[in-house]
Amino acid sequence: MGEEASQPAPEEPAPPSTNGGQTAGRNERGRFVKGCAPGPGNPHASVIAAQRAIFFRSLRATDTKKALATIRNIMNNKEARPADRLAASMALLDRAIGRVVEADVLERLERLEQLFGEGKKDR
Repeated sequence: MGEEASQPAPEEPAPPSTNGGQTAGRNERGRFVKGCAPGPGNPHASVIAAQRAIFFRSLRATDTKKALATIRNIMNNKEARPADRLAASMALLDRAIGRVVEADVLERLERLEQLFGEGKKDR
């Protein structure tokens, strides 16, 4: 009982993969190599495109005007719940001037563009 059986030394764990373990068609930095065949893409894209085409073909100008009038009516209705009025206002503004983009995101994008531009000069 005093003698312990010798245990094999545990193996060193492999370093974490930076690209999900998929190295085929990629270089040591994980980027696609020249001549690498692209993936199949989104299998649902053609179905969605067909559904959108049907939707837009069936949409009439009067439908758009009615939708806008509905949003306006909710937004201006003093008896509507404040949350509904706010949602209607936001929907109108989102479609009229576009969704709000956080300044932080823009700053990050600008920094990435700077870094990307600097990386291109090194090549």
